[in-house]
Amino acid sequence: RGRNGAPTYPNLAFWDATKKVLDDDASAAARAGRNGEAGVLGDLARTLRQELDHAVPSYQAARAGAARFFDAENALEAGQNFVGKNMSANEARRALAQMTPQERQLFQDGFVSRFIETLNKVGDRRDILNQIASSPAAREKLNVALGAPRAAELEAGLRVEGIMDLARNAVQGNSTTARQLAELGLAGGAYGFSGGGSQR
Repeated sequence: RGRNGAPTYPNLAFWDATKKVLDDDASAAARAGRNGEAGVLGDLARTLRQELDHAVPSYQAARAGAARFFDAENALEAGQNFVGKNMSANEARRALAQMTPQERQLFQDGFVSRFIETLNKVGDRRDILNQIASSPAAREKLNVALGAPRAAELEAGLRVEGIMDLARNAVQGNSTTARQLAELGLAGGAYGFSGGGSQR
């Protein structure tokens, strides 16, 4: 409050709402591939958060909410951390149940972005996807984070992307890729395309 006893505005609620808008906009920009914009917005959100933590020490604990179960400061970071975090499915479900629908969406965005980033560091993503498919624990983690329908959609989409990458390399004359396509039962189509469609 000011000297005359009247509340001073903007208050903590206003700045907290501002930070959440910056977080959401940074996430939206990242999903759209506008990485520069996402970086600027993310930096603004972090700077504002640090100032609020300094001004109101209790703000950090209140802000983190359910995200603290994932050693994160917000839902987006919680999703990113969950990719590599070792925690039971029941623990994760209990934490997610405390999130708002908007926080759940941010959690999923963070999980998917970090999951794909991890896969892209692997030479052949099929190996990882096959390991996930054969691991009940890994599949359960995907289902907890995304829900079974969206988890299945993500896996299918990633497998299709992998096949398309192999086909693209085969068209360019990569013999190793052609062999991999043959293993998938797709070599005939790939060779036919690379040969001008003369083979079936």
